[in-house]
Amino acid sequence: MRIRSIVSTIVAAGFLVTAAPTAAQASDYFWMKDRVGDARATSDITRVKVTKTDSLVITKISLRKVKRSSPVELYYDTKGDGRPDYRVRIKGSEQIVSEHGWKGGSTYQWGGCLNELGGQRAVSYQTKAKTITVKTPLECMAETGTPTKIRVAASAKSGSTRDWAYAKRHYTRWLR
Repeated sequence: MRIRSIVSTIVAAGFLVTAAPTAAQASDYFWMKDRVGDARATSDITRVKVTKTDSLVITKISLRKVKRSSPVELYYDTKGDGRPDYRVRIKGSEQIVSEHGWKGGSTYQWGGCLNELGGQRAVSYQTKAKTITVKTPLECMAETGTPTKIRVAASAKSGSTRDWAYAKRHYTRWLR
């Protein structure tokens, strides 16, 4: 009996060691669906997936139809006061970050933040997969240190039609 309990303890410890994530694997994600057909095809969000790693927030926005000019806006809340601390607007090659507020604030180009990606593109368009992927370095949001938690709201606009992922100004859950 004693040998059986020792073996089961060793097996259980092995499972715990292999189940524990390493620092390189540490990431949190959230995805949500949105109603299809409530906006024009190039601004109709169907799904949003947000992944937070130690250095990036990767947001994949699925639309019914993707063009390189499909306009997307992401709103990041890092403080928990309900208002976005950062807004990223993507439209074609235009990549603009603005600080504070749903309608923007002080605006600046990605500039040095792109260098944090090691030469990778911050935005990629996959027309076959109908997705726009936006990689935002957390260091770009480091006014008072790199944020430890973040939540994201997403919208797309075409003409006068704006589609919000799930609901107007609705954030994902907190990602840590």
